[in-house]
Amino acid sequence: MNTNQASSDPHWVLSQIRETMACLGYSQLSDVNCHWEEDQVVLRGELDSFYLKQVAQSVAIKISGSSSVRNEISVV
Repeated sequence: MNTNQASSDPHWVLSQIRETMACLGYSQLSDVNCHWEEDQVVLRGELDSFYLKQVAQSVAIKISGSSSVRNEISVV
């Protein structure tokens, strides 16, 4: 599967986002839920900083190849 085909497959995109966040060294990112809704990635969960919220969003945007990422992560 080439990159263009893979990036249009929601299952591949979500698995790559989860794998990347798990490897970044921030254990909290492993708790972020990633879903595919209405042709976009949706991030949900709770993190303790806006920085980590932004990291999660940046990963999702880069891997999905789209700026259409809905970030519903709460900072607590």
